[in-house]
Amino acid sequence: MKPAPFDYLRPDGIEAAAAALAEMGGDARLLAGGLSLVPMMNFRLVAPAVVIDVGGLGALEEIGDHGAEIEVGAGVTQAAFERWPGLAARLPLAAQALPHVGHYPTRARGTVGGSVAHADPSAELPLVLALLDGAVRLRSAGGERLVPARAFFHGPLETACREDEMVVATRWPAAAPGARCAFDEVALRHGDFAIASCAVVLDGDRMAVGFGGVAGAPVVREWPRLSGSALDDALAGLGREVEIVDDGEGGAEYRRGLIRTLGRRAVERAASAAASGRAAPSPNRRTSLPAPPESAPARPMMRPPAGLRPSMRSGSASGAASGRGRYPASGLDPRLAAGSNPGGVPGSEGLPAAGRKEPAVTPAPGPGSGPGNMPDSTGAPGEPAPSPELAAAGSGPAAAPARLLRAGERHRIEFLLNGERRAGEAPPRLLLSDFLRGGFGRRGVHVGCEHGVCGACTVRVDGAPARACLMFAVQAHGRRVDTVEGLAAGVAGAAGAEEPGGPGGPDGGRLSPLQEAFRRHHALQCGYCTPGILMTMTEWLERLAAEGRTPGEEEVRAVLSGHLCRCTGYEPIVAAVLDTAAGRMGAGTADG
Repeated sequence: MKPAPFDYLRPDGIEAAAAALAEMGGDARLLAGGLSLVPMMNFRLVAPAVVIDVGGLGALEEIGDHGAEIEVGAGVTQAAFERWPGLAARLPLAAQALPHVGHYPTRARGTVGGSVAHADPSAELPLVLALLDGAVRLRSAGGERLVPARAFFHGPLETACREDEMVVATRWPAAAPGARCAFDEVALRHGDFAIASCAVVLDGDRMAVGFGGVAGAPVVREWPRLSGSALDDALAGLGREVEIVDDGEGGAEYRRGLIRTLGRRAVERAASAAASGRAAPSPNRRTSLPAPPESAPARPMMRPPAGLRPSMRSGSASGAASGRGRYPASGLDPRLAAGSNPGGVPGSEGLPAAGRKEPAVTPAPGPGSGPGNMPDSTGAPGEPAPSPELAAAGSGPAAAPARLLRAGERHRIEFLLNGERRAGEAPPRLLLSDFLRGGFGRRGVHVGCEHGVCGACTVRVDGAPARACLMFAVQAHGRRVDTVEGLAAGVAGAAGAEEPGGPGGPDGGRLSPLQEAFRRHHALQCGYCTPGILMTMTEWLERLAAEGRTPGEEEVRAVLSGHLCRCTGYEPIVAAVLDTAAGRMGAGTADG
């Protein structure tokens, strides 16, 4: 569950990234959110020689409203897209689809361009983009080209993107005046792979209907406005026309039935909204999911796509570039699968091996190793100064290989850990979860699935939730990382001192309000999922407080769906979150 060794490059702009792709070609992979690429690297399904990190490039993180269309940079996170003020009015179909994309914590790092580039057949954003007849803007060292979305998706993980190209933006046609839309989806669990999804746009006497999850790529049809038996016949014909995926999740016949059920339901909701002049409401997830046939086998939490896609759904895709054959499910070069470390021993670099005593992380020697002895900041106040080595990575488009952080070497990483300046050394392949646990003793970062599903390793990076098993330690350079150990310390810093007689936290402060609510409601249970839940829910409650909102139970459960509780004891967890949100700290609601 660890990636093979690779070189790491952090370019300073789109031009530098395109130049690196042109030189390295198929040996390189682009990294943005990391929610699909890193799981596949952890599983050794892909083993790139070079990882080009385009996360944080400002030019890729812009949303531009150009009247007839909205251009969304490839690096815009799904959370930022979801919170864009103009979304509901300008792109109402995307507004309905985004809550179905993965989970609240994974949308914080999953990117719009990554989801489109990855081309997962069940992904919601590619379906919406294709239905709206949008486009994908591609960039290479030789220039740019614009590809219509309906021609971009070729099949499972197959797109029109070439090896030397990267997705830099997606273009979404704005909703026409008077048009109405609806989105619906069937999945066994909130945020899981869609067994089938449906998007509909009604515009005058025309309609566009699209389906995801039923075939190798989004299926889109445009018809005259249909209803009743004519609509049923058209949907049934579509089910016979399309080569339906048959992968054990109810089979092809079940999906054909979903085409008719979801299609009719989405069209009726959009038509109802058109008649009333209101936006179509989203379906109630807990009551609207048709059950698969009893003969269908039990569905695993994470599924590899039928013979073609090794995608692991931890939110949505991460890489900002994808092309035909970039993510093969089988037939990997054995040399690559084994890694490039000496002797071809997988996993021997930067991690403890049998008989070895050295730690996975080497604390940086010298004056920079202590929390108060890091170099003076040259950037924003309170942020660590980048080391010369990493600052040089991304100095321009020329001589890209010279800027690589080599796989066989340890590299200095300087960052803020729970508000303290820290430094350490690690090879590029070392996961942030192992870096925090092995190098800094943050054992509250629990390691579970290591492909981003369970949520036990969730931390906050620059304030946003992040799966520490889907980030590399080198990505933390120059950033702020907060772990569960810092929650009580943060409260102590804000309050000035620990309350006399109050329960203490691990770093000497009193428990945060959410931690205290967990204690009172007996929500801790075995405790393995608890740190990740605390980190996600603390950030979410802070956001709601800033918006002046108090959540309901359904909303709490939707956010919690991004974390797997091994004790299946969500009831006290939900109660603790609701208690904290409402500010009810009395003992009267403590023990249910």
